[in-house]
Amino acid sequence: MNCTSLIRQTLLFDAVARRELIAWIKTIFTTGLWAFFPVWIGVLLGYGLNEIGLHGQALKAPCEVVAIWLMSAVVILFLYRVVRFRQALDIAFLILGVGFLCREIHFSGTDTGVYVVALIAFFYGWSRRNIILAGLSGRPLLKTVIFCMIWSYAISILIQRRVFRHILPSEQAVHIGLEEITENVAHLFFGLVALTAFLPAKKTPDAPPAEDGETQDSSAA
Repeated sequence: MNCTSLIRQTLLFDAVARRELIAWIKTIFTTGLWAFFPVWIGVLLGYGLNEIGLHGQALKAPCEVVAIWLMSAVVILFLYRVVRFRQALDIAFLILGVGFLCREIHFSGTDTGVYVVALIAFFYGWSRRNIILAGLSGRPLLKTVIFCMIWSYAISILIQRRVFRHILPSEQAVHIGLEEITENVAHLFFGLVALTAFLPAKKTPDAPPAEDGETQDSSAA
């Protein structure tokens, strides 16, 4: 049984949300394949900077400054969107963005607190999952950029945890720089999510046709 079959049978989402989730997966593995690569370009950049002597703390300090500016922009953009549009997706991302910004500023307790904030954002989004997924109808680019952001954060966390220490060459010497650069790639795409959200949805949704017996009711959360 493949992934789309499991989604069609799950009761965790309503009919519209299931179609949008399936459409999202199909988008990523067709026109959205590029989303897997930006974070690895960041890895290559880290190796390139290491070759010219920029590594470790010499690279960490400027990357942290860039991170603060990037996350400040993210918070401002999503704050504007929340005030203007009051959409559940924007609220979830604003909560997450504030947590990330506080961590980048290094407020006391945020190294652990950021995980609490991420859980709050996740459970808020999960409680409104059907509404959020229905709102992504006809927006394949936004879906792809969101995936790219999530994927980039995931790879950055794995690099931080040194999961690739036996895979990446000279990982011990470059892992600090790789962590900082890949995290900033993720922050950059977080900002691009906010910008892409301003683009109008396509008139013809990118979702697959309705399944037999499914309705268009997207109001359930």
